[in-house]
Amino acid sequence: MTEQVLSPQGQQCLQALMRVWFEFERQLGRVPLLQRLERGQFSKADYSVTAELAPAGDRRLTLDQPLRLEFRP
Repeated sequence: MTEQVLSPQGQQCLQALMRVWFEFERQLGRVPLLQRLERGQFSKADYSVTAELAPAGDRRLTLDQPLRLEFRP
């Protein structure tokens, strides 16, 4: 990977974006359903819950549909 020099403003922007991304990943790690998925403990009941999040009239959950999760502190 080649190293590129950024202006001070570019560096600040990149650092801010990295903080946002790391916070997002941290919050994802706290979602119980995703924790179970990562541990290989995703159950049939979990799948039923995710199917309820599918668009109205479509109870199939596919990888091309975004999964909407709401984070509450």
